[in-house]
Amino acid sequence: MVRNYIRKRDSPTYNEEDMLNAIQKIQSGEWTYKQATENAKNSKGTLSARISRCSSNQVGRPTALTHDEEAYLVKLIEILQDWGELCSYQDVMKYATEYVQLMNLQSRFQSGAPTKEWYYGFVKRWSHKLKLIKSIRLEKSRANVAKEVVDGWFTKLYAVLKKFNLLDKPSNIFNADESGFGDDPRRKVVLVKRGTKYAN
Repeated sequence: MVRNYIRKRDSPTYNEEDMLNAIQKIQSGEWTYKQATENAKNSKGTLSARISRCSSNQVGRPTALTHDEEAYLVKLIEILQDWGELCSYQDVMKYATEYVQLMNLQSRFQSGAPTKEWYYGFVKRWSHKLKLIKSIRLEKSRANVAKEVVDGWFTKLYAVLKKFNLLDKPSNIFNADESGFGDDPRRKVVLVKRGTKYAN
């Protein structure tokens, strides 16, 4: 006999993006709970529970990793993209697994590590910050490169050299004169910042 799942309670009437925005404004002191309730159409109880983390970020079964733990991975993906390293499914799974092992969180996963199901859930939960997109070949990205992109790269390079005190240490700087470090020239699906137009 087929069992039909029946939701025990109604879905929340609030918009998740509005909820996060309201929480940020409350924490920054810009809004009171009353103002947040009126402007974002959220109940005071829900806002209070979310801020005190007595309630999860979604209805239903809690996620294996907490919001803050997943936020760490999101930040890592964003930083790697800034450095020119795009994260594929395999990369995200590798970093997530390493994080789980480092923090001794294996017991949260039935298999002891993040699964494909967790990955797609992660992408959906963070769709307001990340998106899946097909990467473009290096040749095309070079042909379309703008002066601002080149200037931005040298600005980042200078900041890194200054941060690690390498400006006067040329012997510690190595140049990789290659067309790219990736060994797979094919297009692949990568996870990037929501506002990214081209993945290269």
